This record gives sequence, C-alpha cells and structure tokens, in this order.
Amino acid sequence: MQTITIAHSPDADDIFMAYGLACGAVTIPGVQFEFVMDDIETLNKCALEDRYPMTAISFHAYPYIHKQYRLMTVGASMGEADYGPIVVAKTELDESQLSNATIAIPGRYTSAALILKLAFPKAKTVIMPFNDILPAVIDGRVDAGLLIHESQMQFQDAGCQLILNLPQWWQKKFKLPIPLGTNALSKHLDSTLQEQLVKAQRDSILYAMANRDAALRYTQETRDGNLPISFLDQYIARYVNQRTVAINDEERRAVQALYDAGFECGALTEKITPEWI
Repeated sequence: MQTITIAHSPDADDIFMAYGLACGAVTIPGVQFEFVMDDIETLNKCALEDRYPMTAISFHAYPYIHKQYRLMTVGASMGEADYGPIVVAKTELDESQLSNATIAIPGRYTSAALILKLAFPKAKTVIMPFNDILPAVIDGRVDAGLLIHESQMQFQDAGCQLILNLPQWWQKKFKLPIPLGTNALSKHLDSTLQEQLVKAQRDSILYAMANRDAALRYTQETRDGNLPISFLDQYIARYVNQRTVAINDEERRAVQALYDAGFECGALTEKITPEWI
C-alpha cells in the first residue's frame, strides 16, 4: 500500500474540496492518503523543497517550483470582479497616505502579494500569517492589511474599511478571473498515479458538492468549529465551482496573464508557461 500525503490549507474551500478523499468515498486502489494542513505560505515554502507529492499552492509560487511540480487542472480557486484579495484599514487612506503606509501581506509567494505589487508598486509591506493580519489592522500594529481567505468577508464587522479593491483592478486591466490558489503534483510521481490523483481530486470535489450538507459539517468541524455553516456555505460558493472542477481556457489565460505581468514588472525573473496535468 502506497501512502500519498496531500497538503492543503486550513481555508474552508480547501477542506471542503478534500471531503470526498478524507471521508473515504473516493479511493485509488493500492493507495492510502494522509492529510497535512498548514497555512498557504508555509505550503508554498514546502513546495520549494518538493516536500509533499500533492499540495495546495498559490499560483504565484509555481514559477519558483515549476521544475519539480505540475499544476493540476482541478482544485483552483479563482476570484471574480466582486471578490478576491483586498486591502483594508481602520480609517480611509488616499493614495498618498497608502504609499507611506505599512501593509501586512500573507506571504511573499502568495498570489495576493504579487497582484498587490502589480496594482500598487509603491506598497511598503511586512509579512505575517494570514490569520493575524485583520487583528493587526484592528490593533493598529500595521496601517493596512492585504486580506485573503475568510477575512475578506469579515473586515466590515470588525470596523475596517475597504481601501484597495484588487479584484476590480484586475478585472478592469485583464478582463479575466483572478488566479489565486491551486493544487500541484510532484513530477517525481509515476505518470499513471498523477493521472489517478487528478481524477481522485476532481471526484472528491464533485462528491462534496453532491453531499454539500455533510461536507459543510466536515469543513466546520475541521476548520475550528466557530464559523457558522451559513457563513462557510457562502464563502465556499465563491471559491468552489465549475472553475474548480476543471480549468478551462479562460482560467489558463488568467494564469498566464499573472505570470506575464509578473515578469514584465520584474517580480518574476523568468517567463513561465505552466505545465498542466
């Protein structure tokens, strides 16, 4: 029996997508799965070391690991014009004030960090764990914060204001969905097993969609148990959809646009064309 470690973030959509595999409804003969959860920037750094055979990563991380991994055509989280990474602050900041502000970001290799650099090259940033950013803004430890994951839907209740709407900026510039996170497979895996894992991940997502109530309960219990089912359902509806089940041409063009823009601005040191499986 071969053991495959699947690494994903504690974000609700990642947990939801893993439900079919985690509950045993989706299997591969001769393979057993173990699961590792860590924040997305930690997983990005682990991918630099080729630590996990199948792992969640930020799309931004892929150019640094493209020799070791392929991007999976299943499991992507894409933003749209009305949702995705945003910059918030306790008080309104104009562009001049924002230029002198310290903005907390959730990691060097996160897609949100690259998109912020594209949209606002003057940004002065400091890295901290994604779940510490909103509290740091509220406490005044930083002037502003780049929010990913569930905090995008929580900042107003926390008394913060939207300062920079990156989804709208991206949509206006590229007219494409926003590539945020995805799954990657190590090239060290046997090619047949890679194809089996792609199918298993897709089947896991479809199983979660078809058994939504049970998958939401699993997500709530695994996440931390404090977020209401209704909140998780709304959040997951944004990031687990048909784009997640299968990447199409529009999403591929969006990913390529991110890499091309990153190279043109000097954030990426080489031109990258993704290798998909």
